[in-house]
Amino acid sequence: MMHNGAASANKPSLNQVLYEVTSEKIMELQRQKDVLSRHYSGVLEKADACQDLVQEIEILYQGIKEAPVQHKKNLNMESARIFIENVAKDSSTSEQLLRHWIDSFRKEMQYSTRKCIYSYMYGKNLHDELSEAESPDLDSEFYVVSKEKKEHMTEREKTIKELEERVFEAGQINSDAFKAFLDKTFDTEEVRTKKVLDQSRKDTEKFCKKMLEDEITVSGLKNCVEGLLGCDLLNSEKQATLRQLKESEPYLQDLATLLSSRINAVKYWNWPEKGVYVDVRRSISGRYRAFLDEDIITALFLQYIGAQFAVHVKAELSKMYSTTCGPSVNPIRRFPPRVLNIENLRNDMHKESLLSVLPNGMQNQAQFSYEDNGSSNNTTVNIKNSLIHLLATEAQLHKVIKPEKPFTVVRTDMEWFGPSIEHESIKIVLQFLGFTDVWIDFMMRFLNVPMTFQKDVSEDVRIRRRGVPISHQLSALFGECLLFIMEAAVRHQTGIRLYRVYDDFWFWDSDQDKVVQAWQVMNEYASLTNLRFNADKSGSAAITGHGMQNTTTIAPFGPSPLPQARVWWGSLVFRADGRFQIDHALIEPHIEEMRQKLKTSKTVLSWVNVYNKYVAFFLRSFGSCAKVLGTQHLDQIGECMQMIQKRVFHEQNGNALAALKKQFEIFQSTDILDMWAYWPLPAGGLGMKNYLMDIGAVRETFIKVDHIDFTDLPMEDKMLWEEQEKSKEARRKNSRISIRNLQDPTNRNYNQRHLFLPQTFATYCMGREAIHEYWRHRFYGLLEVVELAHPVELDASVNTQLNNLRLGDANDVTTAKRVISHYDNQLGKACGSLEFLDMALIPKSLVQSLNKAKLQWDA
Repeated sequence: MMHNGAASANKPSLNQVLYEVTSEKIMELQRQKDVLSRHYSGVLEKADACQDLVQEIEILYQGIKEAPVQHKKNLNMESARIFIENVAKDSSTSEQLLRHWIDSFRKEMQYSTRKCIYSYMYGKNLHDELSEAESPDLDSEFYVVSKEKKEHMTEREKTIKELEERVFEAGQINSDAFKAFLDKTFDTEEVRTKKVLDQSRKDTEKFCKKMLEDEITVSGLKNCVEGLLGCDLLNSEKQATLRQLKESEPYLQDLATLLSSRINAVKYWNWPEKGVYVDVRRSISGRYRAFLDEDIITALFLQYIGAQFAVHVKAELSKMYSTTCGPSVNPIRRFPPRVLNIENLRNDMHKESLLSVLPNGMQNQAQFSYEDNGSSNNTTVNIKNSLIHLLATEAQLHKVIKPEKPFTVVRTDMEWFGPSIEHESIKIVLQFLGFTDVWIDFMMRFLNVPMTFQKDVSEDVRIRRRGVPISHQLSALFGECLLFIMEAAVRHQTGIRLYRVYDDFWFWDSDQDKVVQAWQVMNEYASLTNLRFNADKSGSAAITGHGMQNTTTIAPFGPSPLPQARVWWGSLVFRADGRFQIDHALIEPHIEEMRQKLKTSKTVLSWVNVYNKYVAFFLRSFGSCAKVLGTQHLDQIGECMQMIQKRVFHEQNGNALAALKKQFEIFQSTDILDMWAYWPLPAGGLGMKNYLMDIGAVRETFIKVDHIDFTDLPMEDKMLWEEQEKSKEARRKNSRISIRNLQDPTNRNYNQRHLFLPQTFATYCMGREAIHEYWRHRFYGLLEVVELAHPVELDASVNTQLNNLRLGDANDVTTAKRVISHYDNQLGKACGSLEFLDMALIPKSLVQSLNKAKLQWDA
């Protein structure tokens, strides 16, 4: 038994196997580079010494033909052979033609030499990265910029201390007052509300019983694996194991059977008595977060239960909100019902953002990362961007239709929301929603996790009495249920919609009193649940149409008791003109951090990965470019990125590639092409991101944008109103109907009076948000994110070469096309083709492994 254990312990990891295989490949690439260089040096020496052009051609031809390393050639060697045989017998061949052939042969030798050089550098970089991946510090490298920096360790210790102070002792809440608040929000005296709530409770009770008999399928388990891979809970080693598990059908079947039996006996489940280690990690935003280091089976068990309940509860709460929440009187209803209007668009957008953290189905479990993972599909980032765009659009609308009234905005989030949630409040909400005792008891055991911040130390275990474990679907469910009640209460009492992602709230209105009332309701609820708003992230703004001409001033604060601070998100601050300004002070801490992180990168690819990560981080913090923000937003992004580059690479005057070349010895003896540095990694490049290409592509699209606000629509109102009134007048004359008859309820035309009665311009304008479709069309259009222009069309031969690379990812193909255009195919021209890399000498599994490692590092 001990022998088997030792053998198992010494079993080489996948990385070690790849490292050994790649070491031999690199040695082969080094040998090819050296022998080809020596061979061609000898050939060129002979050719240069030759006085006869025909003889020089023969030397070059033979040199290429007998080269110890053979690449796919641009030159047709059979045509060359025939030419050489004929030219010896043809004294009329011109010197120009002979020199043309000489030039072609020499270029072919250059192409072949460069292919060897870039193949070696590419392989060497991958090899070095894999070697570094075997380092025990790799897993924590991203989270701690420098272990020697005391302030970073201190920040980690502060986080642990804060958690310890919060989570091991429960706070006090007034259960009766909280239950009364729930009854008030979902008024059970109102017949429709009571009917909806009763039915929802019955459905939830039935679902709870069904869950106890649930049999997990392999496909259902695969969905849970994907859900776990999309969040931050598991470390890189466990995520790698999950990826392997996903491909093994027999293991998945056995695991599904095991988990089904656990769910059937869920009332007996509990955490291990020895406790669960808490892994405290640092993200790129500078915040530390505490993740439970649970085993994979437990993680899948909890993920499945959490996702099942999340899907059910989201459907139930959405029905409750749509049927029971909202003001009793909606002034919009006095207008004829229209489908395509701004008000309905607002309802649709709010419905999309409601409970957006929870999945709609098991097959699309929400992949919400607490930190942006760099993907363009990251749900959190996309929703927050859409809120920024919506707010700016609402502000521009207000400027035109209600310039005399203040447009009031509030942004806030909860202070330490996850760790501050009282378990008693969760229990009360679950009981209110109709959860059965068996499942409530299980969920309380899930929350009361024995925790330790010391690895492999059981003496330090303490039971959690407050807060929820981060990055669990159950925790997201509890948080969403609690905050949903707040949203429902605000909507019910004030008519204001709260827009929310996690615990980050945004709301606004043209009625300032309603905004103040909404803030008071939120504070009342926070007090009942023993939660607090984060003063550092809370702010308010009040702008008017007359003051919205100022494009540089930060928006003034709203009235007390609203938060007396500016409204901001990421690096953006809300301005007096209803748009956003990038605040350099908000990105300042990350600039020096980026510089230090790059300086301490040990490999070329880790340097590139750090660079790409920070570029993506900065661009996300600036927000995506919607039409409503105008080209001024794009200009700000360009200027700010240039400033960052100059600060980080000040010794190279902002040139990132020059800094990379200077830092690594491999580039000291070879002057690499710019295009190779920015060429996609799977195609043989370094994969650096050129943000200027993307900004330029967005600008190309922005040129075609016609409108960025509503300022021209009042003129269209006037024109259409005049046409409408002329049409009505003509209709009355043709039908011989007087206005007096139209006002008589006994007249046969009374029911069609809206077609004949004159309408004042002021009344016509009252329908801008509820009736006029062209206002809705403009509103919707301003929210559109300006997409990158399509890459310039490439020559057929270049397209063929690109297709031959077989880049599977569509983003890689698009990036490659942009790089080819931006750098005038510098690499393809220097190597004779874009197929410059012999991928047979580079294990594909290595590239795939490093790509996955990079994504995990980004997580």
